[in-house]
Amino acid sequence: MILSTHPTLVLLLALTEPFVSGSSTWATVQAHLSPGSTLDDFIAARVRKTGTTIVGVVCDDCLVLGADTRATNDRTVADKNCEKIHKIAANIYCCGAGTSADCERLTLEARLRMMEFTRLMQSVHPAHSGELSTDDVQRQHCRVAAAHRFLKNATYHSVEDVSAAFVLGGVDTTGPHLYAIDQDGSSSKGPFAALGSGSMAALSVLESEYQDGISEQAAMDLVCLAIAAGIDNDLGSGSNIDLCIIRKHTVEYHRSYQQLQQPQRTACTADTGGGRTESDIMIRVRQTRATAAATSLARRNIVYPALRTASVPSQVGDVRVRIDDSIELL
Repeated sequence: MILSTHPTLVLLLALTEPFVSGSSTWATVQAHLSPGSTLDDFIAARVRKTGTTIVGVVCDDCLVLGADTRATNDRTVADKNCEKIHKIAANIYCCGAGTSADCERLTLEARLRMMEFTRLMQSVHPAHSGELSTDDVQRQHCRVAAAHRFLKNATYHSVEDVSAAFVLGGVDTTGPHLYAIDQDGSSSKGPFAALGSGSMAALSVLESEYQDGISEQAAMDLVCLAIAAGIDNDLGSGSNIDLCIIRKHTVEYHRSYQQLQQPQRTACTADTGGGRTESDIMIRVRQTRATAAATSLARRNIVYPALRTASVPSQVGDVRVRIDDSIELL
């Protein structure tokens, strides 16, 4: 399988062209690969699995961001309790997915830009420097749209060198705002967002469970459920769940809000004494994990052996019905 003549590699290079160096497909080949390289060599050198599930949800008058805490290096778990929620300003935070160094650098640059703007506003309005703290000035003048524009431009202009995606959220004088910024610079704004390798499972939960006017506690539970779904369907995501609740005047940052490595511990108790019982969404976190495990076991022990045996087509059909019924519970 020679590199220069394999048609599959030509298509693969064309699809990955924006993310690697070089002005053209064949220039990329000559720059990064030696003659006689195979397709497997190319994949091993250039394609690496990243693992992250980051989620954001807008509620009544605040915003909830969440992320898992597992950092991976290809197939190795490098850190079980890393921080993926970064501070941009007193009222603006973001979750990062992709290469950790790129996420750290871009979020630090965005934070410095916001600090420069804060110093400028303090010089324009001298009363701010004596009467208001730096955090108060940022809550009054820093806009989420400004941080969105910076990260969007930074990822777009560094698309060949940077691998980072962000779920950016904050609350300014115009209300709560949530943006999803992909690693190619494209972005979208909405009431909820999810990015990372576990985002497909997380989005399925968000689209089915989100409701307009959701309360703060329900939004926290929904973020936990979405990240738990991403963890169950992605080996690169895991460990614990961090939450950040951004309000107009305060911010709460919960490290290891939900410890999924210890399923007997939950974020809410069965009865808090004040009449508040465990929410249905938190109950479904455990149900989703149990159902996913049972479905995976049934596929491995029943469906796959049956598919390899052509003499039992009726049994395969019955098994598929049962599996489909189990999947619908997710």
